[in-house]
Amino acid sequence: MSSDESIRSRGARVPTVYWLLRAFLRIRFAVSGRKVRLLHAEGVAASSPTMFVVSRPPGFLDALLVVAAFDAPVRCLLPRRHFQGRWQKFLASGLGMIPYEPDGEGWRSALDASSNLLAKRGTVAVFAEARRKSTAEGGQLGLAAAILSLEAEARHAAKLGLRLLPVHVYLPAEGSKSKEALVYVDEAVFPQEYLSKEGGTSPGGVLALATLIERKWRENAFRIQPSTLKHFLSDLEEVLRADLAESWVSRANLKQSVEGFELSHFVADWADRMNALNPGGLVSMREGLEDYRENLRNCRLREFEVETGSGWIKSWLRRSSVWFETIVGLPIASYGLVNHLLAWMFLYWAGLLRKDSRRSLRVDWLLRALVVLGCYAVQTFVCFTWFGSQATTVYAATLPVAGGYLWRYHWLLRRRTRLVIAALRRPGRAQKLREKRKELLGGLQEELSAFADVLGVSH
Repeated sequence: MSSDESIRSRGARVPTVYWLLRAFLRIRFAVSGRKVRLLHAEGVAASSPTMFVVSRPPGFLDALLVVAAFDAPVRCLLPRRHFQGRWQKFLASGLGMIPYEPDGEGWRSALDASSNLLAKRGTVAVFAEARRKSTAEGGQLGLAAAILSLEAEARHAAKLGLRLLPVHVYLPAEGSKSKEALVYVDEAVFPQEYLSKEGGTSPGGVLALATLIERKWRENAFRIQPSTLKHFLSDLEEVLRADLAESWVSRANLKQSVEGFELSHFVADWADRMNALNPGGLVSMREGLEDYRENLRNCRLREFEVETGSGWIKSWLRRSSVWFETIVGLPIASYGLVNHLLAWMFLYWAGLLRKDSRRSLRVDWLLRALVVLGCYAVQTFVCFTWFGSQATTVYAATLPVAGGYLWRYHWLLRRRTRLVIAALRRPGRAQKLREKRKELLGGLQEELSAFADVLGVSH
């Protein structure tokens, strides 16, 4: 039997607890409303050893998502720091995850475990992670997968038949409008082509394979289009400029303008990498930015309405009179509303409330008046039948008065009370908008810090 046949004749035994835990994960994701859908997975079921190179930084939730998505058993490599608490350690052990420390000995142990599993035609998942090199400040994100795959092939004289499948994961962030988690499998990459002539590993081959893997990740099926990403960065720059301007204005001794302020190259690089590694997080941040901009537009619209309103709104006496009429007139308007519901329903059913009527305006108003007078007659007759002539006289006299005031009250709410409330809520609206902006920029700072940690650089 040849070495190649010997490798393929062996199979990795999967314990029963793995299948039970994977079934539990699928149920748990479904119950939580985060359905996992696998896309373009036609070639996953091949019998050759497989390494999923996942275009996301290492994370316990991401590992669980990958395990739940595939029918074949998948063993995920994760730094040991991601296993916090007894429950996570239990899941990691039952699902056969391979923990490792970033130091040399810990990495070597993970490499041995992965190679042994691949030799048994198993499936391993490796995430985007920088490995520091002596010649550069930060390593490429595909180096970990390149080193593991080439080392596994070299140990079996390039006869392992290993294939690398780039896996793109769209994981919506908390609060995102999208709830479905998507997993997309890209075309296979074969590491055998990057071994040296002697069948071993070389720095050049590792770097070339890592570059290819990262290029595959940048072609993420879920990435935002370049034009949309450009608009996102432009909007983000505007928000940062507004925050800086507000911060500098509050400092009496600081006279500095935000004119000419631009985003740093680090932020632009973060957005580009984020679009490849975590488009779901980028979409969530874009949604948050759009919500902020919508709130800002509404706030400015209210400010414009208040500032350009008539001079009455600047008079505390006129504003007080509006508040007084709004409160005191509410019972009268309510009485008018109750007694005109019948007329309103008839007008609605007859289509006499439409603004796109083909009849002339004079005919429309005449028909409306006839319907209202007819309803008055019916309601007055009912009142006379139940309560007698004295009550009917009072009721008939109040009907047109209440109807007229209902119309007046509607105008008051739209043209006066709304502006008074907008002026009263101005400070609260501005504070809420400021808090929204701080929350948005705080999330950006966290993402930038996490991105710097992934690259192994400072910012």
